[in-house]
Amino acid sequence: KDSVLDTAGNTATSDIDFDALPQFSPVAESTINGAQHIDVRSPIVLTFSESVSVGTGNIIITDLNTNGQGWKNDSSDNTQTIDVTSSMVTIAGNIVTINPEFDFDLATNYEITFAAGTFTGDTSGQDSIAVESGDFTFTTVTPKTDNVGQESKIQVAGTDALVASNYWIDGHQSDPTKAPIQVDASAKDIAVAYSLNYRGLVDEDGHIQLDGVTDINDIIYGDVSPNLTGDLDTYGWVPNPAAKVIGSDAGSFGARTIYADTVGNYYIYSDETLFTEGSGQVFYG
Repeated sequence: KDSVLDTAGNTATSDIDFDALPQFSPVAESTINGAQHIDVRSPIVLTFSESVSVGTGNIIITDLNTNGQGWKNDSSDNTQTIDVTSSMVTIAGNIVTINPEFDFDLATNYEITFAAGTFTGDTSGQDSIAVESGDFTFTTVTPKTDNVGQESKIQVAGTDALVASNYWIDGHQSDPTKAPIQVDASAKDIAVAYSLNYRGLVDEDGHIQLDGVTDINDIIYGDVSPNLTGDLDTYGWVPNPAAKVIGSDAGSFGARTIYADTVGNYYIYSDETLFTEGSGQVFYG
């Protein structure tokens, strides 16, 4: 109770219910918002203004490129819709980590949206504020046509930290009849990207040499779209035993499979690690 004494000596009392003060809805922020050169393997991490629990609804990661047009003539719209109750969404206090069903596309603009009530505040009991079109946007990395690559960034699951990741290099440079593009793989983590969709290629397009000692963070990345869930041979791709990867001083890339499409182009498939390959590796695809 609170009391007030007027000039005539009269006392007035009133009840104040502090529990009735308004509770504010949880609001999301993220370091990925507005970021450029995001690694296509990155999770999405959101930080809320209070601890939250799963509500109802979907998180939508929308491909904003016109007709899904991306790197090397990729023309698939790979928008993802993720049910907030799925195993792809994990919550630790006020941190929400979203692990998309498949990697993002290279060289693509994205936005993240979800409706009000997709999450619920643990303290306030209120529905989360909606994230609407234009609120959260980011752009994925474009591999560079040089021997240095484009540095990418990646969010750290469970922390919302945005940290440096691999340098992305376009694997479609030079060819086996010309000098290789020499890349210093010991100085930084590299990702050599090949498109499995690009039909403007000739046989054996690309000739890259990795100098220095590679490690588990260096990758050969096969960009596939639409994102395949089965074996490549069910989609018209077949292993081509005649397509060899050259190991200049440390043996072969025996665990890696080279594929050829129906018009005879050779490709390396999947984001393979190179930690067993040593130094001076030369490959083409």
